[in-house]
Amino acid sequence: MYSDKAFAILNSSINSAVFIDDKAKDFYSGTPIDTGVVEEKLSGALFKTFKENGKSLLVHKFQKEQITDNSLINYLFTGKDLILLDWELNDNDGQQYSLELLAKSIEAPYINFCCIYSRAANFDKIPLYLTAYFSGLQKDEIENIKNTYAHVTIEEIAEFQRNPSNSIDSFFEDNQIVLDEFPIERFRDKSKNIVLDLINISLDYEKYFFKKKIILTTK
Repeated sequence: MYSDKAFAILNSSINSAVFIDDKAKDFYSGTPIDTGVVEEKLSGALFKTFKENGKSLLVHKFQKEQITDNSLINYLFTGKDLILLDWELNDNDGQQYSLELLAKSIEAPYINFCCIYSRAANFDKIPLYLTAYFSGLQKDEIENIKNTYAHVTIEEIAEFQRNPSNSIDSFFEDNQIVLDEFPIERFRDKSKNIVLDLINISLDYEKYFFKKKIILTTK
């Protein structure tokens, strides 16, 4: 089966990983795992699984002050094939730290895989946060998109996306969205789904985070 083959390839490609979570078990604390903390139990289970499969796992309990500690981040990332990253590295307001670490992991040439996990209720919104952060959009560009498509609402987009059988071509036609006329020229060769995400983000941009000087390349 394809899934078995894909798993075998993935398994053979990963020898060393790092698990980063603000509630991860600090194995150097000398205290037993608190079974009442899901992340501590997960830390122990992952460490055991990796060890049983002859692979290395570094478990790191993240603190927000560490986001600017480049020496520590280099230590965590160097020689790793996989990063297991909590989506909220400072409880419910920690997405920005997760995005910054993800960006740093992408810049590291030797990291092949990154897995984001979360128990957050808005898990399905994570792709929008990723698109926003790596889009390279500047404030004036966001305002331009927002003003151009002020006649479209977030609720209408959400309603459209709830039904995968809906036609995005029809949605664009009904809402006068034309790729060749998108106000930010560098996105005109992107897919309609990406462009719709950019409109969605711009209509409610204050909730997202943006990394400057990064241009979205996904089509």
